[in-house]
Amino acid sequence: MTEASAALVDWPPGDSGTAKFLRNHDWSQTSLGSVETWSLALRTAVEIMLATRQPACVAWGSDRLLLYNDALAVLLGERHPAALGRPLADAWNDARQAYRPIIEAVLNGRSQQTADLPLGLMPESGAFARSGWTWTPLRNEAGVVAGFHCTANAATTDFADGALFGAARERSEERERRLMLELQHRTRNMLAVIRSIVRRSAETAASPEDYATHLEGRIDAFARVQSAAARDPLGGVDLGSLLADELLAAAAREGDQVTIEGPPITLRAKSAETLGLAIHELTTNAIKFGALGAPRGHIAIRWSVGGEAPLRRLVLEWKESGVRGPPPREPREGFGTELLDRTLDYQLGAKVERRFEPNGLRCRIEMPLTERIIAENR
Repeated sequence: MTEASAALVDWPPGDSGTAKFLRNHDWSQTSLGSVETWSLALRTAVEIMLATRQPACVAWGSDRLLLYNDALAVLLGERHPAALGRPLADAWNDARQAYRPIIEAVLNGRSQQTADLPLGLMPESGAFARSGWTWTPLRNEAGVVAGFHCTANAATTDFADGALFGAARERSEERERRLMLELQHRTRNMLAVIRSIVRRSAETAASPEDYATHLEGRIDAFARVQSAAARDPLGGVDLGSLLADELLAAAAREGDQVTIEGPPITLRAKSAETLGLAIHELTTNAIKFGALGAPRGHIAIRWSVGGEAPLRRLVLEWKESGVRGPPPREPREGFGTELLDRTLDYQLGAKVERRFEPNGLRCRIEMPLTERIIAENR
């Protein structure tokens, strides 16, 4: 089992009933295939859907297999859990004609907003009869629409206070609108980053085997950041968790091999992507030449924040120790050195200092904590 496959054993994260079902279901017998073969775009869409408070679903693949969250499971009534993982045409058959033109438009790449269409999901209940929906096309790594994300904005029932219901509905719709915009932006960004990783890894690889190994590791690192961002789509990614996740994927034991210390910092998803790839390159170097490849090696990672807003700065220090022998030669120009020396500066305004010492690598990353980089702590 590869590291990527092992990481997906506990995927998707979460304790909800539908998340547990998705984890335990044998997807290899469906058109989606086993979970480890699912695309990054599909996994990210599913994680965002599961984190959504409103009833939501993802339909994916040639037969539009239906994946949904606990809130939509309530509306499905007795049809849950049989509808989970079934073709949309089977699970939503009684509303098929009403939704057909909408679904066709979405699959042609056009987002849709519908109001007061029949749910047709609860044959026993009159409490939720009609709903407004937001429909968002989902694209695969090739940029082709492979499915869609659908969220119920509100379901009508009898409310004693119509004004309160109206206000609650407006808040719900605004949150879902922001969520859909974030999903669309993140999907486009993911495809662009993956294309860049593939291209630059190919340009700097020493051999086909080297290319395959490094490409898999970099895409896995990128996927870990996306999973972390999907846990709170409108929030950000915790810096400490970002570091811990990457080192855990390398089987580094916190305490014995790694020390991670610093104040809470929440990064915006885009900043976390860039910094996460940089941490992956440092980790890979430590496995090959540094502390993670030495019997008594250790990495101390500490960060601090100085200055006052809007001029605050983050200083992150990576110090390896326990490495014996002469210091390794500085690696040739490649993906990792380009990322550390130029990409961090270009995208985050970061200044990076690296020294290859006899005891191990020293790396210092300093960057401004602007609104573009840091998310509001919530």
